[in-house]
Amino acid sequence: MKRMIAVAAATLLAAATTMSQDAYFSSETRHKSANLANAEKRYVLSLKESNEGVVQSALAHIVHMKLMVPTAEFRSAEAEVKALSATSDSPTIRYKAYLASLVFENPELFRSGSGIAYDSPEELFASVASRVQVSLLGK
Repeated sequence: MKRMIAVAAATLLAAATTMSQDAYFSSETRHKSANLANAEKRYVLSLKESNEGVVQSALAHIVHMKLMVPTAEFRSAEAEVKALSATSDSPTIRYKAYLASLVFENPELFRSGSGIAYDSPEELFASVASRVQVSLLGK
C-alpha cells in the first residue's frame, strides 16, 4: 500500500513538473540564442494565414519576441502587423495588431515587460494594453 502511494505521489510530482516546464512563450535566454531572422519569417507567414487562431498566436509570439529582444529590428513582421491593424476583417486581430504595432514603435514604453513570463497570449496583450493605458491616460 505504501509503495502504491509513493508511486502515485511520484507520478503526480512528475506530471506537475512537466506541466510547469511547458511555457507558452520561450524564455529570454532562448530568444537571445535563437535564429530570430528565421523565426520572424515563420511568424510573418503565420500572420498571412486564414485561420484567426494562428494569426493571433503569431501576433503574440512576435510581440513577445520584440519584448525579449527590443533592440532587434523585425521589419517584415512590423510591416505585416501594421497591415493587419488596418485591413484585417477581424476586429480582434485588428486590435491585437494595433497593440503589437505600438510595441514596435515604442519599445522603450514596454521595456519593463521584457523579463515577465506570460502564461498566455491573453495575458501578454492585457499587459500591453494596460501599459498603453497608463502611458496615454496616466491611469
